[in-house]
Amino acid sequence: MPGRFLAILGLVGLTVTQPVLDLFGSSPSTFDQFGVEGYSIIWFAVLIAIIPTFVLFLIIETIRLLDESAGDLTLSVVVGALATGFGVLLAKAVTSSSVLTILIAAAIGTGIGLLYARTEAMGMWLRLMAAANVFFVVQFVLLSPAAEWIASATATPEIIVPIESAEKPAVVYDDDPGGTRVTTASASPPSVFILVFDELPSQTLLNADGVIDAQQFPNFAALADDATHYRRHTTNSPFTHAAVPALFDGKEPQGGPTWTEHPENLFNVFAGSHHLIVSEVLTRLCGFDVCANLTPPPPATPAIETVPSNAEATTTTAARPTPSAAASATNDGSQWRGLIDATWDVWLERLNPMADTAARRMDDFQEDFGATATATTASPQPARPDPSSTVAPDDGNDSQLPTLTVPRESRSEEEQALANFFTLLPAAQPARMTEFLDAVTPSDKPVFGYLHLILPHQPWVVREDGELYDIAGERYDYEADNASEWPTKVSRQRHVLQTRYTDRVLGEFITHLRDQGYYDESLIVVLGDHGVSFVPGELSRTLSANGLPGIAYTPLLIKAPGQTEGVVDDQNVSIVDIAPTIASILGFGLPWETVGDAAGSPEVRARGSQKQIYAFTSATEFDLPSTLNFDDEEAFTQLLAGRHPSPSLTEDPLSALYDGVAGADLRGERASDVMGAVNGSGTVEALDRLRAPGDRPLLGEVSGRVDGAPDTSTVLVAVNDIIVGVSPLYVRDGRPDSFVVLLPAGALNPSANDVRIALRSATGDIRELAIKS
Repeated sequence: MPGRFLAILGLVGLTVTQPVLDLFGSSPSTFDQFGVEGYSIIWFAVLIAIIPTFVLFLIIETIRLLDESAGDLTLSVVVGALATGFGVLLAKAVTSSSVLTILIAAAIGTGIGLLYARTEAMGMWLRLMAAANVFFVVQFVLLSPAAEWIASATATPEIIVPIESAEKPAVVYDDDPGGTRVTTASASPPSVFILVFDELPSQTLLNADGVIDAQQFPNFAALADDATHYRRHTTNSPFTHAAVPALFDGKEPQGGPTWTEHPENLFNVFAGSHHLIVSEVLTRLCGFDVCANLTPPPPATPAIETVPSNAEATTTTAARPTPSAAASATNDGSQWRGLIDATWDVWLERLNPMADTAARRMDDFQEDFGATATATTASPQPARPDPSSTVAPDDGNDSQLPTLTVPRESRSEEEQALANFFTLLPAAQPARMTEFLDAVTPSDKPVFGYLHLILPHQPWVVREDGELYDIAGERYDYEADNASEWPTKVSRQRHVLQTRYTDRVLGEFITHLRDQGYYDESLIVVLGDHGVSFVPGELSRTLSANGLPGIAYTPLLIKAPGQTEGVVDDQNVSIVDIAPTIASILGFGLPWETVGDAAGSPEVRARGSQKQIYAFTSATEFDLPSTLNFDDEEAFTQLLAGRHPSPSLTEDPLSALYDGVAGADLRGERASDVMGAVNGSGTVEALDRLRAPGDRPLLGEVSGRVDGAPDTSTVLVAVNDIIVGVSPLYVRDGRPDSFVVLLPAGALNPSANDVRIALRSATGDIRELAIKS
């Protein structure tokens, strides 16, 4: 009996333990997204190594009790099946051919199964391999990147240098272009608030004159009127895992985005003098227990209904072994269920000989999220209306934001789970904002508040008023349909709409600080951690000559305590300069070496126009990469030249999208007055969802193909007899017959819709097309 157990344990180690722990070990942030941390990660590794073995062993032994020969046959089948799985993993490491993978796996499975049944040597080898399970677990716990996540939850942070008071004036250098950074003397240091938006490029916010577009982004513009706008600010990386740590420690990228890798950071500086109100996501740079209060819960439960204010919490040097009571209130076991489901799905995919996963990691996608988190939760509430915002609240249509969990038959279960998780992100942000602001109340001590919102990060599925919509088919994933200029431009317009909603969120943030008495005398920092580019045929984070300006330049607005006049500052600053600049404004020095310097310092002025960004190749690569050097004057000029056009001074937020598009003047006309007789045909994606949405989310686009249309034609799309958009034909999958129209707000009824398409020739002739089912 022990021999059979050890043989199964050996094969489970090769087929289950090693591949699963390898995936999670290289992508430890997955644990963070499911709320599993510290010693629980160790338990996860141990259970992965043991439970499959015990389950299989109990099945075999139960059958042996009933019929010994049947039990032996079952044992041989189990051994062969596990060996076949090992063969799939082995074959996929050396070949991308599915047929060859199947043949190799079948040969290995059959061979090991027969040898185990007929020879003692194979049984001995498998029993010896049982010891490898111990090695796999030890390697995962001690040597993989997951070890940092375990350590960050069990180590103890230290307060580096408490700030006693703000009686010292800010360090204002001679010839400082800003010149408005002042600190008022007081008995205690001022409060500090840092708001980080994710994937927000300066290129989106600026108008043709190079200042923030007040028409589209009135709250960013209003803050700039009171703050210093560092217009030439650049990030250090296309990815959050390097950019945000640099914000807090002013150093070069190193290790993972945890406080154990970055123990010298602003959280440790302010912990001794300020209440910490911290809502991190994708990073764990604050190691104090109080910071867990606003830690986002697992994706399965993104909306926290009741979270007590931690304004009266006492910051200590206690360890952070588990989430706080507030966060734990949502951890009812769903985090473990989600993690187990994710493990099962990813393991099955890795053992699928038809799937190319040999070199794939758990989180191979644009940002460092938990890849297979399941979104099956009630809809979170939207951000509270901002009565003083220059953007008028909507008419009440966003009283509850929908979750987008519509099945897509063309996607695998893992792809759908990933799509659900990304789609959930924009919907979850209002609840995170509300939770954070509820904690910001008048206090007997100054506040150090930090909020990182995943806005306006893709997927772009939020209109300017906060309404969520869905995208059908390939158009959901930006990189899947950006080979041509037109679909790239449509995606960029969706990004602009979501950025306009982000502006509303900023307005709520500022309004709350005013209402609570913090705005005037606090240090407020608002920035984007990195940008995004919209270059046809390129990935959104590609640091190419064309894509670099959109990725590297991000907004940085710093309002010093008491500052009331806005300044546009063109100093050559980057994200590593923010921590030294905060220290300079508050009149203290950072007690560690930084590569960044305070804005206005001689070191910054001496830089000239030379800039650099670290050329990471993925969101999960923590090693120091190569640097890409570029000229600020040249890149910033290119940034302005590559802007998405600003809309005209109308109520139509899509007007800029249609500049130069033939037939765009027909938008708003009646289709019955414009479209000629039916002649030709085409297809429309998700036509049934457009016609009868039912209880499903409304789509935000109409896309499809036209049969045999000249590439000089454009496609008119009408909904309920109103022409709502026009699309040039573009190339997708080698065929120049695709079209896509971004629907304006309110175009679709939630119950039923009549959808029609027509083709407009280069000469202006219009003929309606029959829509094929």
